[in-house]
Parts: sequence; C-alpha cells; structure tokens
Amino acid sequence: MLKSLGRFIQTLIRRPYVPIGLVLFVLPLTASFAPNDAKEEMAKLWRPDHGIWLTCGGALVLLWAAFRAWDEQRQIARESSLESLRTEIAELRLQLAQQSAAI
Repeated sequence: MLKSLGRFIQTLIRRPYVPIGLVLFVLPLTASFAPNDAKEEMAKLWRPDHGIWLTCGGALVLLWAAFRAWDEQRQIARESSLESLRTEIAELRLQLAQQSAAI
C-alpha cells in the first residue's frame, strides 16, 4: 500500500500541472496572511473574488494532475500484471513439457 502510494506521488510530482496548480491554489490563500498595508495595495490590482477563482482553478488543475498520475499507474499495473501472467504461463508450460517428456 505504501509502496504504491509512493509510486503514485512520484508520478504525480513529474506532472507539469502540479507546480502550476499548487501556485494557483496556494497563492490566494497565502495572500490572506499578508499585512493590511499589502492587502490594500493588492486590492488595487485584483478583487477578492479573483482569488476564489484562482483557488478553484488551482484545485481543478491539481485534481487533473492526480487523475492523470492515477491513470498512468493503473496502466503500468495492468501491463505488469499481464507480463507476470505471461511469464507464469510460460513457466507452467515448460514444467508441463518437462513432466510429459519424463513420462
């Protein structure tokens, strides 16, 4: 479980959407911790509802990146399970051929 979670996080970090989503998601949240003077200056540049849209957009980008990473991990797991099944079938065929040759 932890191993697959680690692989998922590594795959997620490699996605180019993650830094963009993190910036869009975290920037408006951290702006609320700015001093009042800075907030007044920021209010001249953008309205507070823009921060809400940025946060929602960042969350959607992060969600998209997580979905793509999950899909990639699912495909890798499917391919590896098919390969392991093929290997196991080949080994069983070899054992069966050896047993039938011994008889």
